[in-house]
Amino acid sequence: MSYNIWDGGRPDAVYAAQNNSESIVNIEVEVRAPKMVALLNGEDIDVAGLQEVSANTKWVRWLRDNLDEKYGMVAAHTFDIRSGVYIIYRKERLEVLDNGIFWLAEGAPATPAKLADGDFQRICNWALFRVKATGEAFVFMDTHLAAGLCKTAASDATPSKVRAAQTKILVSQIPVIRESVNEKFGIEDCPVILVGDMNAVMGTDEYNNLAGALDDSIFLS
Repeated sequence: MSYNIWDGGRPDAVYAAQNNSESIVNIEVEVRAPKMVALLNGEDIDVAGLQEVSANTKWVRWLRDNLDEKYGMVAAHTFDIRSGVYIIYRKERLEVLDNGIFWLAEGAPATPAKLADGDFQRICNWALFRVKATGEAFVFMDTHLAAGLCKTAASDATPSKVRAAQTKILVSQIPVIRESVNEKFGIEDCPVILVGDMNAVMGTDEYNNLAGALDDSIFLS
């Protein structure tokens, strides 16, 4: 599952007005967190990627202190705005064998950086899981792509072009992770699952970049 917790810090009525929406959604953690846990338990979710888990917010404290005890966490934050992408998983079903992050910036996957035209630093958080019941393994990746441009960007870039560049980096790192998994654990062609807030739709360059490397689950039976 993928779940953006929506920790934007905006009053719900303000967001509704900005987006010409008649619906008002309460984004307070006290309201959304119990609903998220109900969804996790109701759908019997094994692993989920969360986005916008900003550091030093109620959400971080809530997840640390109140997340259902069945779930463990693999957390990662950026350094500029401390935006987090968290992976949560059912501890009795899954075991974390390895994990890491990489940065969605050209030439600097392991170094904190952002694209010149990007809005903020963006990362991918990943974990290698072993299914306890079967011994099978898979890589689970969670990310949050750019929503806009850097205010000082002077190029002809668009948010879509920025996201397209970020997805190229995402795709380039999949074989790197698989090779590492093979070297450390002897697992060849490890299955990969990618989730996240892509801020994109079908038909865009960023979507096509991902669809060229991974199967879109919407088309899988």
